Amino acid sequence: MKHYSKLNDTFFQRRLFNPASRKDLKELRYFLANNKWETVCPFYVEFPWESVPTMCLQKYTVHTLSKMKLG
Repeated sequence: MKHYSKLNDTFFQRRLFNPASRKDLKELRYFLANNKWETVCPFYVEFPWESVPTMCLQKYTVHTLSKMKLG
């Protein structure tokens, strides 16, 4: 992210999506079940993605696959 800082988290109430975070996964699960965020979108969209849901799904997939022993 070009101009990201910890202050952004405080002022804008958005954060970077962490696929290892239960809190972030609960947010994503709610979105997938309801096709909307519980309140407002809690995540920044990061480059090169153009949408938050696509970014979250891809980051979660990569995280999950990295934990699997595929041989």
